[in-house]
Formats: sequence, C-alpha cells, structure tokens
Amino acid sequence: MTVAAFEDISVKDNRDDKITEAALAFVTRQGLDLVPEEDGRPETIYRRSGFEGHVSLKDFDRRLGKFLQSVREGSGLTQEDTGRLFDLTKVVYGRYERGESRLDVRRLIVFCEIFGVNPIHFFVAAAPHLFGDSAAEAEKRAVIMQKIADMPNERVDILYQLLTSIDFMEKKASQD
Repeated sequence: MTVAAFEDISVKDNRDDKITEAALAFVTRQGLDLVPEEDGRPETIYRRSGFEGHVSLKDFDRRLGKFLQSVREGSGLTQEDTGRLFDLTKVVYGRYERGESRLDVRRLIVFCEIFGVNPIHFFVAAAPHLFGDSAAEAEKRAVIMQKIADMPNERVDILYQLLTSIDFMEKKASQD
C-alpha cells in the first residue's frame, strides 16, 4: 500500500502521535510503503519494497536463523557446542536458528568474530533486496564485498584510487 493511499488517514507512529509533514515528505521522497500490522505487531511501519515484495520481519528472523545454521553446520559444531561459545544453552541457541528469537547486533558481531564471517553475508541472507534488483545481483555484490574485505591494504588503496578516479571522470563528464 503506498503512502498516497493513506494521505487522508490519520497515520500514527509508535508514540501515538500523528506523523509529521516532514516525515511524510521524507517517506514520499524515499519511496516507502506503509505496511500495517507487520508480523502481527500492532504498529504500522514504513518499508521499501524489493524484488521479493515486502518480506516480513519474521521471515528476516527465519533467514538469519538458516544462515546461522548453515555456518554452524559448515564448522562441524552442534547447537550445544555453539551455544556454549555464546554462554547459551542448546535450547536458547536453537531459538535463533529457528527464527523464534531475534538476533541482536551484539550477538551477530560475536558470531562473526567466532566463525570468521563477514557481517555482510548476514544482511544478504536476510534482505537481499538491499543489495540489488535480484538474488543473483545481491550475491554478486556480496562476493565483491568479501573480496574487498580479504584484499591486502595495498590493493585496497589501489581500488580506492581507481574508484575515486571513476567518480571524478563521471562528475566531469556530466558537467560538460
């Protein structure tokens, strides 16, 4: 449902105040859609639609859980082993893998530290629409980002100079 469909409706945010004109203008500029009662939650939130439409917040949790499971299984650890690395029981850790509990940023960072995972892969697994117009494009960008993360500093410097030069040439060409 687009914002235009709600212009005559009194939209409320989490503080139970009306949305301001400035916020509505921002929503319109950003091309956000009003997504009511996401995942059975009473509040209405604004979201950007991607190539999969509006993926539910619960589906984000499930996708993150599947990613956790695949990394854990790839390492040869059980849920119990992994839970102990986080000072969690097998039952509590299992809730993350099943998408029943929300993984907070702190635990995500620790998971990345323990398993040597680039955090970009969590985001691509949960929300590929943030990285491209298709799953294939999102995966390609994730591979590129991983390659950059793994590059020696000298190559990063060269790549940075190259990209800066391209930006400069594009800006100069648009001015001519």
